[in-house]
Amino acid sequence: MGPPKMAKRYGAITTILQQALASPEGRRRLTDAEALMIEHCERNRFNTERAIQVYAVAIDNIVGAWMKHSQFKRTFYREYRQSGLKGRYAKKLVAEFKTGKGRFTPIKDDRPPRRLFRFFLGP
Repeated sequence: MGPPKMAKRYGAITTILQQALASPEGRRRLTDAEALMIEHCERNRFNTERAIQVYAVAIDNIVGAWMKHSQFKRTFYREYRQSGLKGRYAKKLVAEFKTGKGRFTPIKDDRPPRRLFRFFLGP
């Protein structure tokens, strides 16, 4: 499915996801995830795959908290999970973190990817 079709199909989900990430709770959870990544950098244990997982979990928690009191939360969450936007946003946030301004930039992986779990986690 190309970008125009995807934007058309997942436009509402993208809008709600952007609102959830921009909310105070969303910014707090993203800041917590970034603090964890900074901690990994300080200990020379930064790994891009792990960073993507951390941001993906943070995004899931943000969306869950945002839709907590909505009457359409089951329908929306099902569509959100099927859209795959979580992974795209997580990769975008990791790329921003790796190229951001700070004492650790530019950031490179300190740990090699875990090849044992690649079968389970995907590429």
